[in-house]
Amino acid sequence: MSNIPKDIVKIIIQYAGNREIILLQDLCPELLKYVIVYDLDEINKDNYKYIQQLCPADNVTDDDFKCLINIISLDLSKNKKITDEGIKSMTKLINLNLRCNNKITDEGIKGLTNLTSLNLESNDKITDEGIKGLTNLTSLNLYNNDKITDEGIKHLINLTNLDICWNNKITNKIIKGMTNLIKIIR
Repeated sequence: MSNIPKDIVKIIIQYAGNREIILLQDLCPELLKYVIVYDLDEINKDNYKYIQQLCPADNVTDDDFKCLINIISLDLSKNKKITDEGIKSMTKLINLNLRCNNKITDEGIKGLTNLTSLNLESNDKITDEGIKGLTNLTSLNLYNNDKITDEGIKHLINLTNLDICWNNKITNKIIKGMTNLIKIIR
């Protein structure tokens, strides 16, 4: 995969139905070269499947994403194309990476209440308003993020992992009240 052009969108999908896989193949005819499907049940004891798909950014639009409703894990780091409209219907998402993402806003994620893991490293679009209702979150990365404050995380009582390195908006007072925290990176 070292010859893949740099202008790609990387989407990590942990579960997709046949309809979604067919759609992805239609969107990107070269997809079969880059799709790796692992049934991890046969490799180890983890009980999930995932597809790693790489596709030129020019071929993927919000409309293409709207029907991918079974996706549970999505990496839109450094995304320059997909907006709120593209991910709003992905309500089954459990893991979402919005590192250095400048397209997805509060409106795009506030309805993704099944999220358990969210990466907002160096993200300047998501604020307290976007995450305050994501109460299923167990892992939150706020590295170099100054948009999320105590107000945004105070109701995230299920957090077990929190990265607040280079975030000066989260105080010790709120962290002390988070009794489920197992790992905190400052």
